[in-house]
Amino acid sequence: MSFVLPKPKSETTDEVVLSRDDWERIVAALGSIDEDEDDIAAVAAVRADDARFAAHVAAERGAPVEVRSRSRW
Repeated sequence: MSFVLPKPKSETTDEVVLSRDDWERIVAALGSIDEDEDDIAAVAAVRADDARFAAHVAAERGAPVEVRSRSRW
């Protein structure tokens, strides 16, 4: 995503004040990001790769191979 941040109306060490229009543009831009869908697709692809690898190993060994889900990324 490419987004140019607006210039603040005022800025202190604790606060940044934006115009309402700038704020609404930021919220709209962030709302259009669909990270969950991308993450779900990435996990599905990795699981499919794991299943293909397990099938390959099982074919070589002549015995089924257990595929465990990954607990950490």
